Amino acid sequence: MKYIRYTSPSVVPIAGMRRWLQDAFDAFDEFSPRLENAFRAGHGSTAADLYEADNAFQVILELPGFAKDDVSVSLENNVLAVRAGRKTTGDGSEENVSYAVGRSVAVPDNVDAEKVGAKLENGILTVTLPKAESAKTKTVVID
Repeated sequence: MKYIRYTSPSVVPIAGMRRWLQDAFDAFDEFSPRLENAFRAGHGSTAADLYEADNAFQVILELPGFAKDDVSVSLENNVLAVRAGRKTTGDGSEENVSYAVGRSVAVPDNVDAEKVGAKLENGILTVTLPKAESAKTKTVVID
């Protein structure tokens, strides 16, 4: 039988402990930019609900506290971009605050860009993206 010396994980020589800590910090340094980007990606965005009907797609976003003039909607290269921003000015005792949210959603090629419409009511933005005539389902009669 061979004798194997057991070293408890809680009893680590100082040099080993220093190496272990350095490795942990090095790993965090490599990971932290990815973590920061993940948090930044979700910051300032708003949730979107997407629906498809027979003749149109619909995108619904919650934008509480924003007026119609605070919101912009654009469709370019099959990407629907919604931005909302507002700047408040204080009366001396309050500080100026500005904030913005936005969301970009890829939409299918079969959207009729000329007929896109949007409506903001009670903090709910509804964007309707009608389907192009060529994309609508057609029933074929069999002879």
